[in-house]
Amino acid sequence: MAPAGARLRQLAAVAVDAVSPDQLVQRTLRRTGDRLTVTGRQYELNHNVYLVGAGKAVLAMARAAEEALRPHLVRGVLSVPAGGPPPPPPPALVEVHRGAVDNLPDAAAERAAGRIAELAAGLRESDLLLVLVSGGGSALLPAPRPPLTLADKARLTRELAARGASIQELNAVRRALSLLKGGGLARLAAPASCLALILSDVIGDPLELIASGPTVAGSGAEPASAAAAAAVLGRHRLLDEPGVREALAAAAADWERSPAAADGRVHNVLVGSNRLALEAMRAAAAADHRAELLSAEVRGDCGAMAGLLAQLAARLASGRPAPLPADLAAGLAAAGIPPEAVSALRPPQPGRPLCLLLGGETTVTVTGAGRGGRNQQLALAFAVELERLWTALAPGRPPAPVALLCFGTDGADGPTDAAGAVVDGATAAAARAQQLEPQHYLADNDSYGFFARFDGGSHHVLTGPTGTNVMDVMALVVEAEGPGPASSL
Repeated sequence: MAPAGARLRQLAAVAVDAVSPDQLVQRTLRRTGDRLTVTGRQYELNHNVYLVGAGKAVLAMARAAEEALRPHLVRGVLSVPAGGPPPPPPPALVEVHRGAVDNLPDAAAERAAGRIAELAAGLRESDLLLVLVSGGGSALLPAPRPPLTLADKARLTRELAARGASIQELNAVRRALSLLKGGGLARLAAPASCLALILSDVIGDPLELIASGPTVAGSGAEPASAAAAAAVLGRHRLLDEPGVREALAAAAADWERSPAAADGRVHNVLVGSNRLALEAMRAAAAADHRAELLSAEVRGDCGAMAGLLAQLAARLASGRPAPLPADLAAGLAAAGIPPEAVSALRPPQPGRPLCLLLGGETTVTVTGAGRGGRNQQLALAFAVELERLWTALAPGRPPAPVALLCFGTDGADGPTDAAGAVVDGATAAAARAQQLEPQHYLADNDSYGFFARFDGGSHHVLTGPTGTNVMDVMALVVEAEGPGPASSL
């Protein structure tokens, strides 16, 4: 696997670099003298810029913003996750609050949200509020509407989930009962201009869902109105819980006074996404591969995804062209890979491997006692399934000429220090030769333990915290099969 594995690690570095928060902000903020231009919109600068942010990547974003706007930045407040390695120093004019241990709202995050609300509420029409948003921001902006408390809101959310509320229903209630979510921060900042730079960690990049959309009022599918939340709470018999009606009435009044989506003073800019990382990987891979971007919206169970990718890889490696079998095409479509992305896939040619790129976020059901994450679990399950398929296709042949990279762009896959793993067609057999049974580790959800022991840990992808997060990325490399009898799949 050495050549393919090394190349895949290079592509992982390309992906992370493409969504580096400071570089994304630097490319977006264009200042000429006292004028700022962002995606064609211009702002007059006169020592009138205030900065707030919430999320895992906002420290790096804030440092880049300060560098671009230093003569005009007055002050700022950031809410960032507690724990982890010490980050570089924050901008001098910006206070930093740490909270939301284990990505759960807590008193420290609530205090930070209060400081952000206080800053926004004091702005004038001539001011510009620069809002930095990234993954993790929702837990870092817990500001429940009075008379509700943080404990009240958490209890309501648990009750809704226990009663079968959908994620859309939960989001509607969370935003309506928050002072800052669902466009609340932008409404508080009125009449100031509001410019939000958003780094997406959500499939499909719906701005209203990233950190619960502090500057985004919502869409038809994800409304942020008090009426929508009241309807959800009524359906689940929670509308008459103490404080709920009062909080919803306050939300409705806020919405009426300043509908954040209805005026031109709020400008939301998506600066980075999973697709941006994949596009950078495709450009880099094209130098020595036939590179295809299949999807940036992969979802579903990681074990099912592993099986689908193994079927696709085995079919391509054995030289079978499109069309795919109907069940495989349907399974890929259900996992977020559209039919048009795979309908014309051709097997690789000798000397020109095929590199298929995918991104998104799968899930894993934990039933064992081991350690791991969805990327390591997916990689290991892929290795096992690929071996099974290839052995049935071509008994006695060399391992399938296939390699797969799976990693999380934030550098942490589950509660481990690994970002992911790289496997190939020989992984499963090589592991058994080292007295490691892959199926045992899969069943125990101990993919981290497997990769730590296999080949001295050399198949782990270890990046450390990257300071960014645009979900997960996969790169599947398929080479042309060497000489041998024809196979069928």
